[in-house]
Amino acid sequence: MKRMLFFAALISAFFALSCENIEPKDTEISNGEEQTPNDEEHNEEEDNIIVDWAPIVLYVYLNDAEGNSLFEPTNDNITLTYEGDEYKVANYLSSDTPQAQTLEYMAVFEGGYITRKADGTAFMIIGEWNRNQNWEMCTIEINWGDGTTDTLAFTHSYTYDSEYRNDAEHNWGYTFSSQFFLNGEPNPNNEFYIVK
Repeated sequence: MKRMLFFAALISAFFALSCENIEPKDTEISNGEEQTPNDEEHNEEEDNIIVDWAPIVLYVYLNDAEGNSLFEPTNDNITLTYEGDEYKVANYLSSDTPQAQTLEYMAVFEGGYITRKADGTAFMIIGEWNRNQNWEMCTIEINWGDGTTDTLAFTHSYTYDSEYRNDAEHNWGYTFSSQFFLNGEPNPNNEFYIVK
């Protein structure tokens, strides 16, 4: 009980000693009116909205002819080749899936990993690529470890119109366009269904 009272007193003292008279530092009082020295600059800064776009990620589903997933906890010999570099695909089917990022970060290609959706469906995630960057025919080759390969590719472009920079209905001025390909054939989106 004495410890609890001691900690409560310590915390109260900390808050009491750390409080100070907080006033805006860039505000001046003149003739009873509040003025901001850089009023124009201040408004421009308020108009700029920072938008973090979800990165471009590819989702791969590997099934047999009956629709059964071929991703297993023992799939540990799958590799990706991207821009001449080879990446081993991590397999998280028998362990914890990595946690999603929760703070601002820049998309960086780190290869791929196999995981499960909440419904138990196994799939591979490949990426990431920055969405607000133009990508011309990015090609990723998947080596399945059994002598077979599949090739995924995409192009992505974006444009920006500052007239709509504060308009959510116009995507804050951004327009995105992507095309996806599986083994040279158009794919409807970034989800690739491969049957072996």
